[in-house]
Amino acid sequence: MLGDLPVAVLLMLDAGLRLGEVWGLRWGAIWWGGSATDTKRSIHVTEAKARGIHDGDPKSGRSRRIAMSRRLRSVLRKRWMELGKPGDRATVIVSKDMKRWQSGPWTRLCELAEVGDANPKDLRDSFASYLLTAGIQLG
Repeated sequence: MLGDLPVAVLLMLDAGLRLGEVWGLRWGAIWWGGSATDTKRSIHVTEAKARGIHDGDPKSGRSRRIAMSRRLRSVLRKRWMELGKPGDRATVIVSKDMKRWQSGPWTRLCELAEVGDANPKDLRDSFASYLLTAGIQLG
């Protein structure tokens, strides 16, 4: 079983989502596309869970649509199947306690990867760096 950790990491690394957006993401916000190669596959970020507790708008205050990599689509699809194909209103991340996740699985992952005290936001920064390196404008 995948669990929340690889899904959360890929949502931040491959889609550039903020941690609160990861926690607030619902299955209904994912457009799978007709196939894995469909370039219209995307994630529609319309809400976030501030500090992992309060439902609300994304930090920017507006929704956005983000292209979804084949790798992310594959992991999300596998997780969706593992969870028994949850409904559109169910959250993608099952864990309810973001702080516990950061001090548990996230910390263990950083230790295994030997990256020190990395912050989940570092994955979002890496996403932006990859885009800039590929010549894609962030705006």
